Amino acid sequence: MERKVVSQRQFFKDNKESVVQPFYDTVNFPAVLAAGKYQFFTNIAGKNRYLTNMNTAAQFAKNNDFYCNGIQLKFLTDAVTLADYENFFKLSQAVLTLKLLSKVKLEIPVDMIPGGNDYQYFSEGSAAQTLYLSNGWTVAGNMFKLPIKIEILDLDSFSVDIDVNVAGTLSKIIPVRIALLGMLRRPAQ
Repeated sequence: MERKVVSQRQFFKDNKESVVQPFYDTVNFPAVLAAGKYQFFTNIAGKNRYLTNMNTAAQFAKNNDFYCNGIQLKFLTDAVTLADYENFFKLSQAVLTLKLLSKVKLEIPVDMIPGGNDYQYFSEGSAAQTLYLSNGWTVAGNMFKLPIKIEILDLDSFSVDIDVNVAGTLSKIIPVRIALLGMLRRPAQ
């Protein structure tokens, strides 16, 4: 039996190309961590390409569809204390929610979301141990893998929030990046 190779264009029956493309946004979490929602992908004004790669807040451009198959959470800072790790990932009881067209598609405690490629080890400091932080084992492919892809079609509004349930303190302002991992389908270029 002869196998027939089918290109992605033939499979999708359109004139689009597929690109492996993460979409990410960064929010600064204050040193005094108040209970409440911290929104990602909605306020992109004034951010450079290192902090976000979104061109439009909370949606993809016309004729661009995104198929999300995983998510990462990462601290974008140098050393943070072990207390920061405990306060952010455990004691705050923070929950990440991804909504598509105002419907909840994913709701998960942040301590279940692994980070990307960061340092992770303990070193003795003068007063306390220091953690170079990423939640989970720090390899680039580490992510919370979605059992079913979330399809975000062009011009569909979406949001990602971290809801901090218990206020706490961090040693300093900590920038946190959320990355949606998956495949972008866009017009062929």
